[in-house]
Amino acid sequence: MQEETQKRLSLISLLKKQKKRVYWMALTVIIWLGVFIRTRNLPLLKGRFPLALDPYYFLRMARHIATEGSVMAWDTMRYAPIGQDPSHEVVILPYIISYIYKILKVFIPTITIEQADILYPVIFFALSIPLFYLLIKQLFNRNIALLSCLFLVVLPSYLYRTMAGFSDKEPLAMFLMFAIFYFYVKSFKAKDFKLKLFFALLAGISNGLMGLSWGGVKFVLMIIALFNLILFVLNRFRKEDLYAYIVWLTPALVMMSMFLGKYGGIRGVLLSINTGLPIAVLMILLFSRLVQFYLKNKKPVNIPLNLSIIAILMVFALTAGFILKPDFVIEKLDEVKQQFLHPMGISRLTLTVAENRQPYFTDWWSEFKYYFYLFFIGSILLFYTIIKNFSGKKNIYKLTLAYTIFITAFIFSRRSPNSYLNGDNLISQLLFFGSLICFVLIILGIFIYSFYKKRELYDNIRRINRGYLFIFVWFLIMVVAARGAMRLFFVFAPITTILASFLILSVFRYTKLVKDKVYKTLLYALVFLISLPIIFSSASLSLAQAGYTSPSFNNQWQDAMSWVKQNTQEDAVFAHWWDYGYWVQAEGSRATITDGGNYYAYWNHLMGRHVLTAKSYEEALEYLKVHNTTHLLIISDEIGKYTAYSSIGSDENFDVFSWIGTYSMNSRATKIENNLTTYFFQGGTTLDEDFIYNDKVYPAKKSYIAGFFVPVDETDEDEIEIKQPKAVLYYNRERTDVPVECIYDEDEGKTIFNESGLKGCLRIMPLYINNQYQQENGALLYVSRKGLNALWTKLFLFKEENPYFKLVFDDSNRNALAYYRGRTLGPLNIWEINYPENLTISKELREEYLSLNTPEWMNLSKKITAWDY
Repeated sequence: MQEETQKRLSLISLLKKQKKRVYWMALTVIIWLGVFIRTRNLPLLKGRFPLALDPYYFLRMARHIATEGSVMAWDTMRYAPIGQDPSHEVVILPYIISYIYKILKVFIPTITIEQADILYPVIFFALSIPLFYLLIKQLFNRNIALLSCLFLVVLPSYLYRTMAGFSDKEPLAMFLMFAIFYFYVKSFKAKDFKLKLFFALLAGISNGLMGLSWGGVKFVLMIIALFNLILFVLNRFRKEDLYAYIVWLTPALVMMSMFLGKYGGIRGVLLSINTGLPIAVLMILLFSRLVQFYLKNKKPVNIPLNLSIIAILMVFALTAGFILKPDFVIEKLDEVKQQFLHPMGISRLTLTVAENRQPYFTDWWSEFKYYFYLFFIGSILLFYTIIKNFSGKKNIYKLTLAYTIFITAFIFSRRSPNSYLNGDNLISQLLFFGSLICFVLIILGIFIYSFYKKRELYDNIRRINRGYLFIFVWFLIMVVAARGAMRLFFVFAPITTILASFLILSVFRYTKLVKDKVYKTLLYALVFLISLPIIFSSASLSLAQAGYTSPSFNNQWQDAMSWVKQNTQEDAVFAHWWDYGYWVQAEGSRATITDGGNYYAYWNHLMGRHVLTAKSYEEALEYLKVHNTTHLLIISDEIGKYTAYSSIGSDENFDVFSWIGTYSMNSRATKIENNLTTYFFQGGTTLDEDFIYNDKVYPAKKSYIAGFFVPVDETDEDEIEIKQPKAVLYYNRERTDVPVECIYDEDEGKTIFNESGLKGCLRIMPLYINNQYQQENGALLYVSRKGLNALWTKLFLFKEENPYFKLVFDDSNRNALAYYRGRTLGPLNIWEINYPENLTISKELREEYLSLNTPEWMNLSKKITAWDY
């Protein structure tokens, strides 16, 4: 027994001596787990195909660098016939991918650039985890750092954008973000002045590189700037901190303004709302040095000097601004408000991109589930830890309660689309901004009160932990970001892991101090019962998700682009909705008019208006001719995206804005009378314009079609006859059955009926019950009057033939139009364009169709900028 105890003690002693090595071994296992999860989809990528859309742009650039040594001087594959300067896009990532390829080729001679591209996200994910560990270790300790890393590698919200094949900006950007924070924390913790500046410089260079990689750099700039501003207000900002701040900010701004054209050069960077805070903080810090120099030999003033300087500068700047350039000031204040409410913008273009959709709290819950409580309560505990040395326990509890109310109101002010707190109404915005303003005023009130009345409290406030403050600021900025766009849950994930780990290990540390064995056992059990299921369920979910995540560039697209390469001229130009541009360029090797870069945002409007929803063939041909277009591509995805491009293609009054309703057969509601069988198709879609029937007005968006009755005469077994359908129209809970003037069947084509009613048309299609069984005419699409006038429905849904658009590729034999598990699937079609000899285009029309400037009324480019990509 004594020998066993001695062995156990020896083992414990050995582990303590090798503690550092044990932690790094554990971190290695965590990294291996993350890499294992993120490479489960490798077989699905076939060593050739990245995930998503944007990675194909970087792959095309990396291919060019690998063969030619650099990116092309002018990219003629984009925005035909103008092209684009690649320096206006992110260029650092393609070089990194090409260098990864060259390095791996030394060890694996058979590796391809596509395989290196697919592995890049996993490589940078693996490199970023040690940086994340070191960062959290600097701010807390090894235990919290290790647990944070474990949470990060298994969280589903951090999975997709770091998986094999997601060869986009985010994996590199997160690596650089952790590097920036790590170096900056090392800088403000360094006691040696030269070391402080050295780390600040590394942070600044990393910040510049992040700016060259990803527009989300704005969040890093805001976090560091706000952190320093708070230190300045607390009178914790020293002269060497100012030097470090300048050494950090200068290279970041210089690199972004000089090496990447999309930021608009020095002027664009300095005037951007995204750099406004760090530049404003710099001005405040420099002005305060002048004030301090002036007051050096003066009698001390009994006011919170730094806070007064900020107030004076704000009043002066606003007053001068309103006198000299009131419109500019109002515009910038509105931009600040919009940055809080809608960080990704409110343009038509932004709002039609799914990943830019602003989430509700219901989306937060869907994403994080019970893990939400860990980081939410963790943030409250962190705030309590920051202020726990303030005098008076009751005051500390009251202030913690104030923070709890603030952060609850801040997050839940956008609860769900159908609640009183929908994020957009006056109550939601008052709660959002009101909670923030009240909380800030409470903190400032306590600070000013302590300055005049309670110097001990004032000194305690000034001594708050810098590391904890940095984490707190990081969390607040990321809450605003995560509230702004679904895609930013990914960037939000790292700070949540820190707060969740802080909570778990704080409770664990408290439990160790408990003397009551029963109570201690219960607390230990509680810690494990809360944390372990969340970790295991997250890991299981991520593992399952990774296993079935295949490239969106699927077999259908692979076959189509293979055909394009083999059957079209090398100088061919393709027109299509912008989503597919990078695929056509990279895998079809053909130029396009639009793509996912949306560099000329106005062209998306022109494509949506004058091609896809064009009211005549002539209108479309004019636009296509200006852009030297040879082919038009439409795929079944356009059915679901019709809402997006009809919105973007509309005028000020949304004249062509429309959508398509999908309905499936309800066999139980089928009625048979003699030889007449009436099928009922149920679904739901609102009217896209006001409709008058029997002198009654059915207003758009308030009236909806709940279903359709389609009568079929089956007297002749060899030839059935479809009678005029009727729509079940509801308004104010009153039902009216309205005739539908048109129906389209694959065999019979379009049938027009005499009785007037809805001017739209029904498009019949099969309904797939499962992979083996289909209901031949089990579903239908409702295309409204607006939709019937659109070019894309004429060509794609109703198969109209004309001499100008010749169908040259149609995979309907493998991908027939059908409804399957809530999705409309269908073919990919390509038309070759034959222009009439007498087609003439005026100079004015040509200039409009090649215009690079977006009209102000469109709000396409006003809110969406280089910082958003």
